[in-house]
Amino acid sequence: MQPRETRETGIRLTSDHGTPRKTSTREETLQLATEIARAADSKKAEDVVILDISRTLGVADFFVICTARSRKQVAVVAEACELAARRLGTRGRPLEGEETGWVVADFVDVVLHVFEEEARRFYDLEHLWADSPRIEWAPPPGVAAAPGASKPE
Repeated sequence: MQPRETRETGIRLTSDHGTPRKTSTREETLQLATEIARAADSKKAEDVVILDISRTLGVADFFVICTARSRKQVAVVAEACELAARRLGTRGRPLEGEETGWVVADFVDVVLHVFEEEARRFYDLEHLWADSPRIEWAPPPGVAAAPGASKPE
């Protein structure tokens, strides 16, 4: 996991390369999570969920969780999410787990989980973090969401 600024102390931690990291506000972090969810949706990921884990976990603010139908789609979705984060100026640690059907991407304040269907059912992160609020999100205007996406009503 990459070092990050702690909101409680205001101490600025450094990246793995020793350079100071940009400080993110809660709004910027939520925007990052939303853009990652939208990127996953754009590659036809299903049941895209954003969980606010900031009060329960402490190592990140949000989980973005989604399902892909094949290992190839898992990789495509994860890469699209990584590109979306880069467009917002955020670099994550290298993607891990492409060969397992569960990719985890650490963007410091946002952690992405892209699962194949069976792995998502087995690990059931939404049940594990059931006390964490779900964040409503929507694709950009004019774009239909994939089935199961959390959208405002």
